[in-house]
Amino acid sequence: MTERAAEALTPEQATELVQILDLQARWENHCSDPDSRPDTIGDLRARQRAHEQFQAAWNDYTKKHRTTSFPETTQSVPDRLAIWCRTLRAVFRGATGGNPVQVMAKVYRLADRIAARMEAGPVSRGSGEDLAAAACELDVVIAWCATLSAPVKAEAV
Repeated sequence: MTERAAEALTPEQATELVQILDLQARWENHCSDPDSRPDTIGDLRARQRAHEQFQAAWNDYTKKHRTTSFPETTQSVPDRLAIWCRTLRAVFRGATGGNPVQVMAKVYRLADRIAARMEAGPVSRGSGEDLAAAACELDVVIAWCATLSAPVKAEAV
């Protein structure tokens, strides 16, 4: 999904998408957290439930909105993370409700990986507990990505 496509979503679609993105991020964050390795059957079942909830919500959404794509996460470099963040920002701005906390945790986790790989300082974090604050936080991440991408572009010239 592009930023332009995200801007064209109805408020209802954007709100549904925020919920699906939250479920996906909750599952991925749980799987990526080294402190949450499944020590028991209960932990493993919790991970499985999180994945099943995401899959069920995603399936329902795609049945209702067959022509709408999903903002995929292919952000292993700053430019790609910025593109994904712009799309998320458009979805958040178009939604009438939802919880962006898990999605923002995922954004920061991915930014931290890029920062470590590029030996750069981490992106500053806010407390985006609502969609408007999360959209502002995404602006900060987008600007941070631009600072990392600028030297690469200059070297290529």
